[in-house]
Amino acid sequence: MATPAQQRSFSWLAKLINESEPRCGDVRVVAIDGQGAAGKSTFAARLRTALSATTPSTVVLHTDDFASWDTLFGWWPRLEDQVLTPWAHGEQARYRRYDWETREFGPWERCSPPSVLILEGVGSGRLAAASRLSSLIWVQTDQATRRRRAEARDGEQLREFWQLWIDAEEQHFRQDPTAGRADITVDGDPAVALDDPEHYFLPGG
Repeated sequence: MATPAQQRSFSWLAKLINESEPRCGDVRVVAIDGQGAAGKSTFAARLRTALSATTPSTVVLHTDDFASWDTLFGWWPRLEDQVLTPWAHGEQARYRRYDWETREFGPWERCSPPSVLILEGVGSGRLAAASRLSSLIWVQTDQATRRRRAEARDGEQLREFWQLWIDAEEQHFRQDPTAGRADITVDGDPAVALDDPEHYFLPGG
């Protein structure tokens, strides 16, 4: 069992984020980055719950909404143009989410600037985003655990894609070593049990 000194609460993290400087207009952008199947989506959902109790509005966007089969990592200009730049000027974002099954972009959506944007996904904390980010969180999980999670989540039919993805993300992080710039590193597969994983997490090394 993790000791109180080892654990941090999501409410503690929410307080840090609320006290951080907004760098995208009035929006505080929090990137949750890490390799595939590290546990980023789960962490983002729990952080959103904590932030929703203390902020007027919190929005979660996933990099998978902007990536596609044609460009796994070349989606940043679209996110910048459609979401971050409008919000930096206090205007509504207008964007389309990618559907990985139909391989098409969905209908246009609009969203007013929130208090906090949680941008979750591989590549969310890239260097190109640095000027927009109020916080960068890195979720660290070993490859064997991530591979097991991915196969349980996606099934055998995506095994070939998973290998393609691993190669692409390794190349991305060689060119852009995001983990070294993180404000907080999170253990995505803690060896010690947490009191309440919905409310607490274990910082990594």
